[in-house]
Amino acid sequence: MAAVNAAIVITYSQAMTNKVTGSSGSVTVEGQPVTVTYGYPTADVAGIAKAVTLSDDFDTTSTTSPYYITLNGATTVGITCAIKYTAASYTAGTTGTTPTAAITLPAKAEAVIDGC
Repeated sequence: MAAVNAAIVITYSQAMTNKVTGSSGSVTVEGQPVTVTYGYPTADVAGIAKAVTLSDDFDTTSTTSPYYITLNGATTVGITCAIKYTAASYTAGTTGTTPTAAITLPAKAEAVIDGC
């Protein structure tokens, strides 16, 4: 999980340096294009899976949201024994007549240890 959290920070730093802070964009991390949202890796193969370098012990081909990086051999691929990655998100709304907006930051990674 430390590798995933490090990849989040490195990608975000690269995005801030290059002023890629909008709802979509791309930065280069260790020679790889990484898609970002609000400066953080997107929750897909083009985002967090490109940003992090893991051994072949992990499956990074998830198509779910949130995105799962699963330890090969897990009892339920993509659900158990995995790292769950949730990308940054944006929510617009109003309070009375005042527009409001919230960006859920930062992106986060959580360990899912059931089924290991």
